[in-house]
Amino acid sequence: MYIVSCCFCLSHYWCAYLYALDRYERIPDKKIQTILQLSFDALQEEEKLVFLDIACCFNGYEFTRVEEMLHAQHGVSMKDHIHLLWEKSLIKIGFYVTLHDLVEDMGKEIVRQESPEDPGKRSRLWAFGDIIHVLEENTVS
Repeated sequence: MYIVSCCFCLSHYWCAYLYALDRYERIPDKKIQTILQLSFDALQEEEKLVFLDIACCFNGYEFTRVEEMLHAQHGVSMKDHIHLLWEKSLIKIGFYVTLHDLVEDMGKEIVRQESPEDPGKRSRLWAFGDIIHVLEENTVS
């Protein structure tokens, strides 16, 4: 009986751990979010848009490809914006453009907060489930 009850307790803790991990991956810790957001809030509007594009859609892409994609939306000024984001250590630039996981989470959380319940009202979509939901329900606004 002791072995069975121990397995049940361990199973319960394991489930709680998995739930907490899943919740953290979807919604970052508020304290961390607040601290990181100070850097974001100091950006100009156009720089914020470039940062959110990278955080939500282009993390891990080749730098030249990111430049091409952002040039289509933001024009030549995107080079200055990218450089500023690099100077503020919000992004890393090498062959690929990368962000620290927490910085990426912050950007995605900022966009998620645009409409927590309705992904169709957000400015960007990156999660497969949200994209499918928006397309199936035709909730784009």
